[in-house]
Amino acid sequence: MKSIYTILFLSLALASSGQGTINYDSIGDINFKFRLFEQAITNYSAAALSDSNNFMIFYKKGNAEFQLQQYAEALADYNRSISLNPTFSEAFNNRGNAKRNLKDYEGAIADASTAIALNSNFSMAYNNRGISKRYLKDYEGSLKDHLKAIELDPSDPMPYTNIGNLKATLEDYEGAITYYNKAIAVNPNDGAAYSNRGRAFFLKHDNSKACADFKKAVELGITAAVKILELYCR
Repeated sequence: MKSIYTILFLSLALASSGQGTINYDSIGDINFKFRLFEQAITNYSAAALSDSNNFMIFYKKGNAEFQLQQYAEALADYNRSISLNPTFSEAFNNRGNAKRNLKDYEGAIADASTAIALNSNFSMAYNNRGISKRYLKDYEGSLKDHLKAIELDPSDPMPYTNIGNLKATLEDYEGAITYYNKAIAVNPNDGAAYSNRGRAFFLKHDNSKACADFKKAVELGITAAVKILELYCR
């Protein structure tokens, strides 16, 4: 409830400028911060009506749509952002994520590669490209990209988790657990790493450790682990 009042207060504070105009872009940022994505989309859409050449507005609208799993809509807005700023590496990276969720893995790799060409230190783009390569069974290329992401940003748990996922795909469950351990060491609140490690333990028939991990994942907000916990960990 406190956050809602905060949003209302800040929205009112931003509602008018010296000219009496509403700053929909800033209100959208506030709603996005509080994970009110539908409201953020409405705000960014209003902002775009008066500032249709602002590439950031379309990028942020795409991000909000992505959070709601509206991948086709996000793709369209990332396209618009890129058309307005063809050197905006973040839009290429995020468009690649939208394409991956639409199962266009080759398109996702192409966008991540463009993001890397624009910013050679873009660790997240390497990580995302590695995920798409795994879906295309380019396991060597996938591992190489995730390791590069770790080299660029060792504090990000995602590449460790994704190497764990890669090793689990190859049925190297011990290797998967090693990398999930590394992800958890970097971020002890990484619920996805606990959930994935739980699956690896389960596939190794170590149900006690698996259930402990699923329980921790649920505590950290991984709702998908709830059903697993109910089915196998009574």
